Amino acid sequence: MESMFAQPWVILINLVAVGIMGWCLYLTSELRAKVRGGLIKKKVDFLFYLVAFFTGGYLVPPFLALVPETLRPFLVAAFSIFGAIYVLISVKLMIDVIKALSE
Repeated sequence: MESMFAQPWVILINLVAVGIMGWCLYLTSELRAKVRGGLIKKKVDFLFYLVAFFTGGYLVPPFLALVPETLRPFLVAAFSIFGAIYVLISVKLMIDVIKALSE
């Protein structure tokens, strides 16, 4: 069972995750450039910053052993709260887009 969690697999999974987040960052930057202004622009901007934050966060796991053990719970809590905010902003953005399209 332990061989499934061998270091090369973990590194490969992390690299794939970083690649996906890099693509998401590119997509949100493209979206950000296309939205002109108003409430939706503010939410897309915030969404972009959260995606950038999470992209940076996906670079952390390979170096987690270097982070002091007392700081790790704070990092997990920070990613949890910002993840919840990310989901909230995404849902609210979809609601606003649907509302704008139905008007």
